[in-house]
Amino acid sequence: MERSIVPTIIKFRLIVIIILIPFINRNLGAQSVTCNIELYNAFINNRMDKWEQVIGEMNKKYQQDKNIDCLYNLTFAQYGFIVYCIISEQREKGEEFLNYAENNSNRLLRYDSAWAEIYSLKAALYGFKIEFNKLRAIKYGLKSLEYMDRAMALDQNNARVWMEKGNITYYIPDFLGGGLQNAIACHVKSVSLFEKEPELLTYNWLYLLVLTNLGRWYTEAEKYESAGRIYEKILQIEPDYLWVKNELYPDLQDKTSGKNYPY
Repeated sequence: MERSIVPTIIKFRLIVIIILIPFINRNLGAQSVTCNIELYNAFINNRMDKWEQVIGEMNKKYQQDKNIDCLYNLTFAQYGFIVYCIISEQREKGEEFLNYAENNSNRLLRYDSAWAEIYSLKAALYGFKIEFNKLRAIKYGLKSLEYMDRAMALDQNNARVWMEKGNITYYIPDFLGGGLQNAIACHVKSVSLFEKEPELLTYNWLYLLVLTNLGRWYTEAEKYESAGRIYEKILQIEPDYLWVKNELYPDLQDKTSGKNYPY
């Protein structure tokens, strides 16, 4: 996959990133909480088949009661699945879910036209459009930046908005204000905002994902000591997170073998 503005994690064979699932700060019913836990378990265990199944359950629930919180959670779950489709080169299914997520995000903005997280979601969706139509990369890229700027203008203290800004920044050239170091700074900010509300971190796979991005990006920047500390932190939070446990952290240890970094 070419390096473009699309805010995805490329180096992973199966797992979705997702970026913005914000179940944690809204009033959730029992079924939504159950779906959150199921998505978390699918995330840490690389089970995208289960992820798709949960999306179906969430969609059925939304069609029954038209609850805005259900739609909110459903839309971000769809967002995550689009990334998986891009990575696994399932173009037709990816475009199908992109259409669902776009329609749902528009419904959410009709409910609240000043919803920062939804604007950052829209920024991501326009990034995905580039993957399916590179001939319109400039047009979609500009729209992505426009929505991201709107999200930041509405709420600069939102962990999910800063995470998505980091994802987008990673794919923007340095001379346009993007690049690896700026992306790292955005994710550091995102982590700090997440951790201001520790009671909301239970089953929060999005928080794990932000930390994972940081570990990967620190590794790319050859800041191996920082990467090691991040991976150790992740495995203290979730020892069964397979991507970090079986791939990312062992790969880092191989890179730094004999260098005695104090992880």
